[in-house]
Amino acid sequence: MVLDYRTTKKFDKDVKKLIKRNWKLSLLEEAMTKLLQEEVLGKEYKLHPLEPKNKIPKRWDIHLGGEKSDWIVVFYYEPSKKLIVFERTGTHSDIFR
Repeated sequence: MVLDYRTTKKFDKDVKKLIKRNWKLSLLEEAMTKLLQEEVLGKEYKLHPLEPKNKIPKRWDIHLGGEKSDWIVVFYYEPSKKLIVFERTGTHSDIFR
């Protein structure tokens, strides 16, 4: 089964920044597709929950572009709606400043 998704306005703005930086958006599309198809992500994505871990809904972070990459995607699940919400994407300093 494929999950539905939506993006936040911040995520959409982040993607526009990535386009201006000439980042390889195919990496983002591939990761989003894997998440929506509920595929198991490899170690290179470093999937982990963000702090605080007890926050509802729990936010998750994955890395794109290999183990040493600073490109991340922040998202959360809404299981009752079978939905993933993509909140932010970019570098750690873009998102967590």
